[in-house]
Amino acid sequence: MRISRFVAVLAGAGMALLGPSAFAASPLSAYPPTAPTLTVSANSVAIGGSVSLTGTGFLALSTASVTWTGAGAQGVGGKAFGAAGAGLRMGAKSMSADASGVVHASVRLMSVGDHTITMAGTAANGSAVSLSTVVTVDAAAAAPSGNLPHTGAPLLEYIVAGLMLVLLGGLVVAVVRNRRGSGTPTTIPAAPEAKEPVSH
Repeated sequence: MRISRFVAVLAGAGMALLGPSAFAASPLSAYPPTAPTLTVSANSVAIGGSVSLTGTGFLALSTASVTWTGAGAQGVGGKAFGAAGAGLRMGAKSMSADASGVVHASVRLMSVGDHTITMAGTAANGSAVSLSTVVTVDAAAAAPSGNLPHTGAPLLEYIVAGLMLVLLGGLVVAVVRNRRGSGTPTTIPAAPEAKEPVSH
């Protein structure tokens, strides 16, 4: 009994010294970890444009991968992945989560159409995670300077070249006619008169 009382006294003294902070539990929001999320800077971009990706809820300082599909998709070193013969191209790059479990990435899309972008790695609770989003690539927008894009044949150049050829042909014709008109007429000598024979 004395030992039990002694332990109880020690426990009471410890609680009195530590105060209410000894009973303060960690916030409930810290566990379980928040579910991983993936956000993209734009759902639609012009061809050749880039989108920024942000993944949250990953394991701190863990490695994550970003892959994307579409014609012209190229990964590290410009190497194309996937079944190119079947028309499926895939780009890939490796990223790292920061101390808060956030992954940042940027992807450039080089062809018109829908592209699936996937971020995969390890969630904060240690499980595997794979998040995907779709970005649509539209045709290139008009030039910001207001100039129309150059399309088709150079019509103006052809018209100028044709006019020059017509003028050159007219000049040649004029020169030839001038030479014919200014030449001295050619005289043809008259044939000698035939003499009648003299009869004796």
